[in-house]
This record gives sequence, structure tokens and C-alpha cells, in this order.
Amino acid sequence: MLEGVAHVCAYLERMKLPKLCLFFVFSLSPIPALADSYIASLTHLAEHGDIAAQVSLAKLYTGQLRVGGINLPNDPNLATLWYTKAAEQGHIQSQVSLARLYMNGEAKDEKKAMEWYQKAAAAGEPDAIFQLGLGLLRGIGGLTKDPKKGVQYLEKASELSYSEASCWLGNCYGDKNNYMYKPNGEKLKQLEANGYGLKEDKKKALDWYNKGASQGDDMAACALGFAYSRGELTAKDLVKAHVWSTLGTSVGRLGKENNVHFDFEKEMRPEQLQEAKQLLDVYLPRFKSAKDANNRRRSEVNEMIVQKDKQLEESTNRK
Repeated sequence: MLEGVAHVCAYLERMKLPKLCLFFVFSLSPIPALADSYIASLTHLAEHGDIAAQVSLAKLYTGQLRVGGINLPNDPNLATLWYTKAAEQGHIQSQVSLARLYMNGEAKDEKKAMEWYQKAAAAGEPDAIFQLGLGLLRGIGGLTKDPKKGVQYLEKASELSYSEASCWLGNCYGDKNNYMYKPNGEKLKQLEANGYGLKEDKKKALDWYNKGASQGDDMAACALGFAYSRGELTAKDLVKAHVWSTLGTSVGRLGKENNVHFDFEKEMRPEQLQEAKQLLDVYLPRFKSAKDANNRRRSEVNEMIVQKDKQLEESTNRK
């Protein structure tokens, strides 16, 4: 019976119904015995090749999945083990999760990370395509540094609505001295830029920053702000610099909590600041809308990967 419980729970988790899974388990198993019996049954299924069970175990050991009173301590080694089992069977999302563990986890191994990103990229997974592009630009993880090939992967990621790739392409062709500042003048963050063996191309840089901004990417918007503030990629325009920089720090991962300040503001006249404010009233809703639209397209692409994985999970579930 317990094997059946775990099988159904793995299926419900795969269908993104963890609360239903919780109800199902509690209705069939007493609370004190829940954790041990559930994990034992799930492990049995996983050891026999059930991908959904393997993924569920990996998520339980990384804290990404909670079922009832089960609160397992994080165990990177066991998470790696079960993600590897699923990834070796062709589970795309597990390949990406495994690559991230190797890239950012305790047992850092950039070579293994890039190997798994390559497998997931071949299946069309956008983040893997993006990460592989960065790997080729930098020549990490055993990859031979190949800026041109790296750019090709970033362009593909951009086509799949991965807006960060658009901004990175701008960085590849653009200026290498982009900074944001705190109010006290301290440099907050350097926008990682060229130095990958690509010839500087101001038009390409500006085009890619514009594409990223049109996708609602906050870093691309900030990069446009810097471009207009210095007049290096395009004609200097402090009003546009203020608008794009503010858009980039108002919506998204930079956020106002960083207390970002742009040093060019002190050059602006009161009427320029007023004009920028009026333009922001128009452009801020558009920028948010562009971000939302791009996120929807990105979700559609990701859903295609999810469906591929579901079909694979169901095939192992029937064995």
C-alpha cells in the first residue's frame, strides 16, 4: 500500500498538486509513521527508475518540496544523486537543476555543470542555452573559449524570451565601464561587459540593449540609461538617461531597495527632471507591460519543457 501512496504522491507532485498530495497522504497514513514510510516508498520507486519519484526525492533534499510533516534536512549529496538518476534518463529540468548544483553548490564542479547545461540546451531549455553561451564567452568548465559561438547561444536564448541574454549581448559589444552608484558615490555594481574577444560595435550594443529593454529587462534599461548619460553609444541625452535608468531600477531584480543613484542627475536642470518625470508617467506602464508579456512568452517556452518531462515521467511510471 505504501508504494502505491508514494506512486500517487509522485504523480500529484508532478501535476503541481502538492496540497492534494498532502491530503492524500494524511488520509491514508498516521502522522507519526508518515515521514519514514513515505520516504521509504518513494525511495523504492526511485531505485526502480521512476523519474517522478527521483525528482521528488531530490526536491525534498533541497527543501524545494514539502509534504505534510516531512521536513528533511538539506542534503546536497542525496539531491545530486537523485537529480543525476533523473537527468541520465533525459529529464531536462533535472539536468538544469543538476547543473546549478554543480555550478553553485558546495561540491562545485564547473566542468560537470557545463556538461549538463549542454545536454539541456540540446533539448531547447532556455536557461541552459543562456548559461552555455556565458560558458563559451568565458571559457569555463572545460569549454574552449569561443566568443562567436557564445554569442550564437545568447542570440538563441534571446529569441526564446530570455531577456538577460539580450542585455548580455549588448555588454559583449559595448563599453566596459558601466557602473551604478550609491548616493555616497560608492560604486554599487559593474555591469559585466566586453573583454571576450569581440570587436566593440556601438550600434550592435545599442540594438541589443534596446531589445532587452523592449522585453522589460531592468539591466538592459539601466545600460541604455548609462549609454545616454555618457553619449558613448549614442548621442548624450540626460532626459532619456534618467528615464531608462529609473525604469531599470523601479521594476525587477535591481529594485529600489538597492538605493541606486546615478551620478549624471546632478548635471540635470530642473526642467529636464520635470520632462523626465512626465515621460516616466507614460513609459513606466509600458515597461511593466513589456516585462509581463515577455514573462508570459517565457512561461510558454518553459511549459513546453515541462510537458516533455511529464511524458518521460509517465513512461517510467508505467514500467
